[in-house]
Amino acid sequence: MQVSRLWRALSIRWLYLVTIGHFVVGFLMSWFGDSILFGSYNQIAIENFLLADSQSVYELQVWWLAIFGATLQAFSILLAALIYLGDQHKNHRVWLLIIISLVIWGPQDIYFSAIKHIWINVWVDVAALACLLPVLVFLIVCDRAKN
Repeated sequence: MQVSRLWRALSIRWLYLVTIGHFVVGFLMSWFGDSILFGSYNQIAIENFLLADSQSVYELQVWWLAIFGATLQAFSILLAALIYLGDQHKNHRVWLLIIISLVIWGPQDIYFSAIKHIWINVWVDVAALACLLPVLVFLIVCDRAKN
């Protein structure tokens, strides 16, 4: 019983850490998308979406990073709220909702990244799903047993 409680607490902390990471990356994308932090990523975009004017592609990429970063920040706040509710109420349905959102998002994001050969997105998405889904399934099992 104590082991399960410990693993549940560690799982919750892991989810909060991932959420904070999403917020920080979103912030960096929004405000530093034109910096060296995203230089390689922006170069990949320019190479994959060549237009007559590479400066226009670069500016479009920086704009995209900015709006996606803001979306990622908002997503992380909503995710933190769901984690808080799931933790406080030990309701397995909250974890299931997060899983459903990841299962809807993940394959689509992976597919659209793969057809444009943006492999870094594919690998980041696969890693995110691999890091989150097992933890969320564990929390469903753990909290379902308590209800």
